[in-house]
Amino acid sequence: TGTWPLGPIGTTIWAIPSPAGKPLPGVTAERIAIDTTIWAIPWPQLTLLLLLALAVLAIRLTSTRRRRRIEKLILLNSRGTPLGT
Repeated sequence: TGTWPLGPIGTTIWAIPSPAGKPLPGVTAERIAIDTTIWAIPWPQLTLLLLLALAVLAIRLTSTRRRRRIEKLILLNSRGTPLGT
């Protein structure tokens, strides 16, 4: 707790084999420990980063498109061509 899921996280899992969690009378079971490592991926942060990148891309495309349209209108206006045609 208290850490972001980022990269490999290691843990140890302990288990005592027994049916339904209750030990069998007269049977001694050994504890089993398994060390494992999993990759924790910060999905909410990655999603936010992707959305921000898409917003920046949309703003750039929109501004480029507007700039080209304005340049075209200026060019048409400087030729003396009416804006409606």
